[in-house]
Amino acid sequence: MKKHMILSGIFISLIFISHNSWALLPPISTCMSSEDCCAGYTGYCCPTGEYGTTRTCPDGWHLNVSGICARSDSTGSDTTGYYTVTYGTCNPTTKQYQCFEKKSVSTQSECMKCQLD
Repeated sequence: MKKHMILSGIFISLIFISHNSWALLPPISTCMSSEDCCAGYTGYCCPTGEYGTTRTCPDGWHLNVSGICARSDSTGSDTTGYYTVTYGTCNPTTKQYQCFEKKSVSTQSECMKCQLD
């Protein structure tokens, strides 16, 4: 019986720790640009007061998990033999934009009415 109570206490503690650690994660929020907000929508798009950031890498490059632009090595050959081109990394171009949210009716003057083209 004592062994069963100890194991139950450990299990409950693990659930409690796991549950509380979720609170440490940052909240997930979506930030729509004015274009994204109005795409296919005829209501109002209102600013949220927050800003989002886009990160763009040059053509042929990708944004890795560290937030750095990277490019895979490329190989080829010529009359002399085979070669490999190894690329370094670079910082992405960043651009901030205002976040918007969809509203069916607006009384705010900052809101814009979306029109379908």
